[in-house]
Amino acid sequence: LTRDLQLIATEGGRPPLWIAVDQEGGIVTRIKWTQYPQDLSVISAMSAFLFGQNRAGELMELGVNMNLAPVLDSRHPKDALYPRALHGNEDARGTEAKLYSNGHRSMGVIAVPKHFPGYDGIQFNPEFTVVPRVARTPDATFFQRVVTEARSPIVMASHVIYSDRDSAEPFPLSAAGIQFFRKTFGDKTLLMSDDLLSPAFQKRYSVIELVDKSVASGLDLFLLGDPNKALGFMFYIRELSKRDPALVKQLTKNADRIVELKEQFSDITWIRGH
Repeated sequence: LTRDLQLIATEGGRPPLWIAVDQEGGIVTRIKWTQYPQDLSVISAMSAFLFGQNRAGELMELGVNMNLAPVLDSRHPKDALYPRALHGNEDARGTEAKLYSNGHRSMGVIAVPKHFPGYDGIQFNPEFTVVPRVARTPDATFFQRVVTEARSPIVMASHVIYSDRDSAEPFPLSAAGIQFFRKTFGDKTLLMSDDLLSPAFQKRYSVIELVDKSVASGLDLFLLGDPNKALGFMFYIRELSKRDPALVKQLTKNADRIVELKEQFSDITWIRGH
């Protein structure tokens, strides 16, 4: 399937697809039969590169060239995301995350650290109930260090309302949030949402509102977990662009940045063994 999708996508010299999965390990392991299902708590600075390389090698054999991992943003045992995150002191976590990501890169798989700027202090699953709200934006220094040292081209956003930055909208739907991301990482690093069609977001917004707000915020990559509503999401963006030249310019700029990033990986054999 992944091979055929890439053959269709790359016809005429177009860039390849990104085919992504949440292969964090542990409780979030989408591909169950792999040899490396362990969570990141088992790795150390000595093993992180090889661990990341082996996991990415298994994914690449299946035609998966993007892994939505590692989880960086929870440091407290009571946090909902703590079991999925790297543990230990900040220096150790930073080194492990960098080496783990570089192991992926060595196999041609993009590792996407998440969820910026963090779910610290949130003790319930943010996808299923309500959109979390906290008073202050977490310190982004650790994220910035990992992303910079690992040369991570894409970062996934948290779906949290940070009241000190935007009291109304969660991070990926907030122009102030996206500006903070750009100030932290510059224009070369792309920001990906988590699932914009999560139950928590759909309780709060219609699909049309999600399109309007995510486009207006300047978000780079839209992750959409409901195939039927995703199609409507894309059609509505297309209709908006027909009557808004400024939106066309914005979307074209974003698309150019995505294509440029894909071209940086054009020397990789995306589907190994075929």
